[in-house]
Amino acid sequence: MVALLLTMGSSLFVIAATVLMIFGPQLGTWLAGSVGLGDIFTVAWNVARWVVILGCLTVALAALDYFAPDVRQRWHWITPGSVCAVIGWILASSGFAYYVNNVASYD
Repeated sequence: MVALLLTMGSSLFVIAATVLMIFGPQLGTWLAGSVGLGDIFTVAWNVARWVVILGCLTVALAALDYFAPDVRQRWHWITPGSVCAVIGWILASSGFAYYVNNVASYD
């Protein structure tokens, strides 16, 4: 049961973070245009988007580090392994977003 909940919960956090990293700017622009919000919303969206991304990835990796091994241990929110994983994930996703937005052309 723990493995099933861990898989489903981590998947939701990781998918949300990945979608926000790749499609966040387009989503913010669309939301600002459809609701009629200005440039201030776009700036606030870009800042809040990164806070949510970091929070989602940190929670997913912290839960994985705590619940996945079948040993008793103390709870640590941030570990060196999860920091490296989050930084690598953000760099890889940012690179993919740059590729999708600027390089990839299907015409």
